[in-house]
Amino acid sequence: MAKDIKDKSAGPGAVPGRRRWRPLAIAVGVAFALGFATPILGAWALGALPLVGQGGGTAGEPGRAVVPVPEILTNLAPGSKARLIRTSVALVVPAASEPAVRGDLDRIRDSFLEYCRQLGDSDLRGSVGLYRMRGDLLRRARALAGDAAVVEVLIQDLVLQ
Repeated sequence: MAKDIKDKSAGPGAVPGRRRWRPLAIAVGVAFALGFATPILGAWALGALPLVGQGGGTAGEPGRAVVPVPEILTNLAPGSKARLIRTSVALVVPAASEPAVRGDLDRIRDSFLEYCRQLGDSDLRGSVGLYRMRGDLLRRARALAGDAAVVEVLIQDLVLQ
């Protein structure tokens, strides 16, 4: 009689044992899809990926210029495993504001240098650390040159020693 109850719960025409695997297969499929989509959505949310239909490059667009910031070499915050940071940064600016940004370049570099001296090696760990650094440098550059004067910060080189 217990066998009849078990067969009735599986439904008419169902293969015994197959119903147990269906939720597991769905869960694995959802986990795989989320595991694939999460880094892409995260990169898009942080601004690393453009929206669909927009141009891909910012520096190569007409009306924009790339202004290199002189290389920064300084010590890190006390207590860090790494002692020095060396980085090369460039600013993407509208062509109309390029002369003004070049005039403020010494103040912008000084602000970047001050920021880099506060960093520890744990602050730069992983891609999230680089996104955070890029965002902080962009905020500092916009505070000195103006919000519309700096479009993007490009980190060209970053070495911790």
